[in-house]
Amino acid sequence: MKLNYLNKTSRKIPKTFFTSFVKNGESVISQRILKLCPGFEVKDLTLSLTLICDDEMTPLHEEWRLKKGPTDVLSFSFVEKPSDFPFDGNVGDIVISVDTIAMQAKKHKCSFQQELAKMFVHGFLHIFGYDHETDREEAEMEKFAKRIL
Repeated sequence: MKLNYLNKTSRKIPKTFFTSFVKNGESVISQRILKLCPGFEVKDLTLSLTLICDDEMTPLHEEWRLKKGPTDVLSFSFVEKPSDFPFDGNVGDIVISVDTIAMQAKKHKCSFQQELAKMFVHGFLHIFGYDHETDREEAEMEKFAKRIL
């Protein structure tokens, strides 16, 4: 899977930070990826990631989730409902606020990199339809997240 990467922040975070999680994710949920993307090989799929600040995340969060203020990660999946649009191999977009990630890292008493990795993997799993609305779904998502990390 290719990773399109845009860092719109002043933090120096190389694209390579995320590529190992993409590779791990591909292998951990490969069957689900192939089911959601029939006719495509994993190497031909594209995932987009954009890092932004809270100032940019707030209006996105309010528009798409109808919630006030910023959030850590938003995922926009193009494979969950493929009949809604022509699928060209772009599986989705992940948008992460580094400001919120930094605050959460302090709150969770972990490094910025650990929290960033955790939230990227969380967004990655959302792209492929994993969710945490029920205890069962949350346990499944957590199991896959741990394997990817």
